[in-house]
Amino acid sequence: MAGNVVLVVVAAWLLPTSDADISVGATLFFLTMISLLTTLHDRWQPVVAYRARLATTDGEPGATAAPASP
Repeated sequence: MAGNVVLVVVAAWLLPTSDADISVGATLFFLTMISLLTTLHDRWQPVVAYRARLATTDGEPGATAAPASP
């Protein structure tokens, strides 16, 4: 996250020298949302995999998954 903030500050510092301009507040909000989404995805991925594994074994925790049919 700190790297993203540094990139936004550098971009805001460099872009006013040209015709382009960025909204620092909107950019930081967008980066915060992307970081939050990525963090939540990384946190919940093992839970999703566990639930998928349970679904393929008919919900029996000790059972092994059956091979997929072609």
